[in-house]
Amino acid sequence: MKKINDNWILGFIEAEGSFEAVKNRNICSFNVSQHERSIDTLKAIKSYVLNNWKPIDNTQILIKNLLLKDWDSSIKLTKPDKNGVI
Repeated sequence: MKKINDNWILGFIEAEGSFEAVKNRNICSFNVSQHERSIDTLKAIKSYVLNNWKPIDNTQILIKNLLLKDWDSSIKLTKPDKNGVI
């Protein structure tokens, strides 16, 4: 995945992603699902996002600190379900 960049990931997200806001828990979640055959693609996306999409400098300090506290564990790859979807 040598050509992975912001534009590539955003296009992939538009095609394969979903976004959910859970109002009663004040949580926003974002999911991308792929068959387990595409595990290398998901790993590359995870690595790229963790290394390149950290909160920007003008993010409120309280929010930025909360995000960075769990940054490395905030993106998870699930185990494949019965259909092989991760």
